[in-house]
Amino acid sequence: MVEHLFRLVLMILFLTRLTHADWSTFEPVSELHDGTASWSAINADDTICVFVGEYDSHGSDTEMFSIIYKNNVWSEPTPLPIFSGETAICAGPDGRFHAILFDNQFYYIVTDEDGNWSEPEPLSWAATSDPSITVTTEGTIIASGIVGMGFNLVIKIQNDGNGWVNPEYVGTEGDSEEFTDLSIGLWGDAHLFWSADSTKPQIGKRIGHCHIHPDGSWDRYYYPNFTHLADVYAEVDHFDRVRIGYTIRIDEIETAYTAMIAVPGGSMTHEVQQSTHWTWPISSERAPRVAVDPFDDLQTSWTRYYLLGEPGKTHSCVQFRENRFMSDTVETELCQGDRFFPENILSDSHGNLHLFTKEWHFDKRQQAFHAMKTRDRLGACLRLHPNTYHGSEPFDLHLELQNHTGSPFQTDFYCCLEAYGQYYWYPGWTEDVSFQSRVIPSSGVPEQSFLSFTVPDGLGELGPFTLYAAMVNPETGELIGDYSAVMFRFR
Repeated sequence: MVEHLFRLVLMILFLTRLTHADWSTFEPVSELHDGTASWSAINADDTICVFVGEYDSHGSDTEMFSIIYKNNVWSEPTPLPIFSGETAICAGPDGRFHAILFDNQFYYIVTDEDGNWSEPEPLSWAATSDPSITVTTEGTIIASGIVGMGFNLVIKIQNDGNGWVNPEYVGTEGDSEEFTDLSIGLWGDAHLFWSADSTKPQIGKRIGHCHIHPDGSWDRYYYPNFTHLADVYAEVDHFDRVRIGYTIRIDEIETAYTAMIAVPGGSMTHEVQQSTHWTWPISSERAPRVAVDPFDDLQTSWTRYYLLGEPGKTHSCVQFRENRFMSDTVETELCQGDRFFPENILSDSHGNLHLFTKEWHFDKRQQAFHAMKTRDRLGACLRLHPNTYHGSEPFDLHLELQNHTGSPFQTDFYCCLEAYGQYYWYPGWTEDVSFQSRVIPSSGVPEQSFLSFTVPDGLGELGPFTLYAAMVNPETGELIGDYSAVMFRFR
């Protein structure tokens, strides 16, 4: 009975999250005179890698640079071997960064243990635009890119010595396909999304979805797309659900920005919707960028271009809006320069958000900017990486109890393990519901190793399992702040 009540309270909290923290001021990523968009990725150690391109005063390209953000400090820019307007970057499960650059063909580069980039390796495939790259939890590198009226998919298994396999075409013949985005699942799989416009009028515009299995096989699905927008962004949350950043145009006056859950082979469900009610004309729109934080909050950011000033003038501005999962709170940052482009939104392991933008001025000055929203809400934060474990590997669960009230408080700390429908409660890990009385200091409880052991050999395939953690008011029984949950399994 108690565990069912616990689950109910968790669900109520999940549906009633609020936003309190504010974005910091936008600070330049570097002193470079940027001329291209910034590409960014974050790894499990909260290290961020950003690519920027430097242009001269005439708008001609010069060099590409890699910049690292770690412990709130930016590194000096490191030159990359290729200047590329078609770029993709991601972080692998071992913390290394992987990237694709384009110079008449696509090249693959990867960082070593010291953070140095490798020499470019040609991919030798026909893709010419819109690259994406990801690394699964099993270490499989997957790259995608547009080829003419379709796109290819190539796969490389790390350390197998066989290089990249032959490209596979995963679209549908006759479709016009553009823009790809890759995201990883929890168990060695991946999800590839793209926009497809069929030559058959009865089919029309669709969102393509390729679910790539750990063995390299894949299934293809399509979902309705009633807008003429090509962009689609995706990320997998901590319960293995696919979140999609996607735009629906209701009419020429009202536009709804929507994030959805996509179940492979199933339907896409509207989850977050924000109607703008801004007046026409709109010169251009883009789909929301998506990030999921450790508390399973869905974060989105998007751009909306609209005309300012007298009719016929080319001046335009971009408004940035940020919407938290199931929250009506919308925050707005107006552009600082003549044009202001939100490029990407990232979430670190503590729920802090990082927003990257490009600011463009009509005098050709351009620069990449970074803003951060520091998490300042109460909550229990679990951190576990990776989520698939093999024999002889270390299992190291970390816990942080966050307190931003400025005053200590008494709490009952609950942690339970869900395994095959049964619940086992900390600290004894029995089926009897139990908790630990604690006093949380005004500064919170710093992150600490909470459950550590070496995974035994010979366990076989076990899981998935889920660990939950929450703080509860001992007098009222209500949750204090946010709960946290992580999924994992053994292989």
